[in-house]
Amino acid sequence: LAEDNRINQILIQKVLSKFNFDCVIVENGKLAVEAIVDDRFDIVLMDIMMPVMDGYEASMLIRNLTDETKKNIPIIALTAVVTGSVIDACFSAGINKYLSKPFEAEELYNVINELVDKEDNVN
Repeated sequence: LAEDNRINQILIQKVLSKFNFDCVIVENGKLAVEAIVDDRFDIVLMDIMMPVMDGYEASMLIRNLTDETKKNIPIIALTAVVTGSVIDACFSAGINKYLSKPFEAEELYNVINELVDKEDNVN
């Protein structure tokens, strides 16, 4: 989870733990890219508006990694602003799906399962 807001970090972590998902939290996009390079994850939950590096730039950097598995990790944007231009920017940055904040726990669960299942079927 790349999210700069502490309250959102806590809430999202609670939702993920409810579904028995492990969660690593970073506060900005730069740390998210570093985490992806250094470790293995099944999915990225990416806030769009963060300090240091926003979610768009972080997603583009992830998509440009040389490691095929890491560069193709599913990315879900979590954003409070969902307009046509934001949606287009998400997809242009290589983001697979987006959820508007606030979202329902089941909605997040379903999107994660859909993207992880797709990845499992590809590998």
